[in-house]
Amino acid sequence: MALLPPLLGMLLGSSSWGRTWGAWIGPGLAIAGGVAFTLARPRVRALVLLGTMLAVMAGLAAPQLPVELSDEQAFDLRTDSVPPELEGRVAVTGFFRAERTMAEYAVPEGALPQQDGPAEAVLVPLLGVESEAVPLRDVLVVARVRPGAERKGGLQTVRGLAQALDDELLAVFVQSSGLEIPSGMRGILVDAVDEHPTPVWLRSVLVVLATIASLACLWIAAQGREQPSAGAPRRRAHRAT
Repeated sequence: MALLPPLLGMLLGSSSWGRTWGAWIGPGLAIAGGVAFTLARPRVRALVLLGTMLAVMAGLAAPQLPVELSDEQAFDLRTDSVPPELEGRVAVTGFFRAERTMAEYAVPEGALPQQDGPAEAVLVPLLGVESEAVPLRDVLVVARVRPGAERKGGLQTVRGLAQALDDELLAVFVQSSGLEIPSGMRGILVDAVDEHPTPVWLRSVLVVLATIASLACLWIAAQGREQPSAGAPRRRAHRAT
């Protein structure tokens, strides 16, 4: 039960679906197992709950490890084509086209964006040409960078995590050029802002320590013996005469 959440997280973490919805499968199984274990061993409930919580923590942290530990893929948009299903750590070289940018603001749920404040990030197309007409390819790469970075001129290399770009955002960027979206065109977002919210080594250490501690708690709970209740009758040994 302790090994299942991190193992499933590592296996499912290789896909974007696994890093979002699939990340809850392992912790969900750990919680179900913890409930069953608690019902079977009510007198070691504290150890079982602690072991289950540690297993859930390891399961939630594990799905990001396959991406963060994977080799970085490099692309030069002047000569290379980007695959439409690109995911993982990448380094993409190209030119920012700052004439078409989109500011991203942190807006609380139910509130309106305050565009007079600083933006959290800026989305800017990253292309293989600096000033010529934009050639439409099968894939449009959009970089998510810190405000101000989109104004840098010359050749730029953006390092971050690649994922699919939302279709609505893709339509906005393409149609702002007065063009129609070609059939089958895909968008790739390279996130250079939230590339490493937690250091890889720290996340790896947390997963390993949480898994070991969970195994220890559950093993001790499984070895513990049920103590007889105060009202339970006790057997007495009688010596034959």
